Amino acid sequence: MKEILYDYFTNIDISGHKGQAIRKGVKFGPRRPIEDYLNGNIKISSLKLKIRLIKDGFPLDFDKDFMKYRGIELRGKTAGVVGLGHNGEAIAERMKGLGLNVVYWSKNTRNDNYTYSELEDIFANADVIVPAFAHNEETDAIISDELLGKMKPSAIVVDIIELKNKDKLIEMVKAGKLFGYGFEAEPKTFAEYEGNIWSAPAYAWVTDGSMNNSMTKLVENMVNAVNGNFPNRVNQ
Repeated sequence: MKEILYDYFTNIDISGHKGQAIRKGVKFGPRRPIEDYLNGNIKISSLKLKIRLIKDGFPLDFDKDFMKYRGIELRGKTAGVVGLGHNGEAIAERMKGLGLNVVYWSKNTRNDNYTYSELEDIFANADVIVPAFAHNEETDAIISDELLGKMKPSAIVVDIIELKNKDKLIEMVKAGKLFGYGFEAEPKTFAEYEGNIWSAPAYAWVTDGSMNNSMTKLVENMVNAVNGNFPNRVNQ
């Protein structure tokens, strides 16, 4: 059973394999589109908090603070998705469903359902920006500090890839140069950051759909292995 393809990458070294890891003759491929589709449904979870300014923690004194911490209306705003792979496309679809006008930049992909825009224009004009490209040394250079400086003070960044500029974005929120920033991290509290910051563990993929799909795939691979069939094998 050592050659069964497991769905997730726990304890698998994927360095140097361009998004794919190979171990014991088995290809541990990139996450399947159906899982990316599910992820897209909950990757915007931090956005739903970012649209309402959270500064001093919960609970709020509603009678006194409801104007200070009032939210913003998403419908009619512009969402900029940077990278239109499986995750990016799923997020763009959700954004569109929320009533946002979706623009995107992608190195290779084009999609007529959304409006293509240059990076400079996205960062200068979008109200919500979601980087969704594969994170590696090459793509680290896509979003520069100069680009971040073009954003409107009312903009929101939802970081699902751990941008190298995270500290700069935190400082921009603290200085009032950015409305909100959400990112995945080790468990933290609101009090550890100043301004409208949402930091949460990387648990967004855990849904009943993704877990059920993983178990279904595991059973399929076990049956294939028993029958001597290893369709994902890439070397001997």
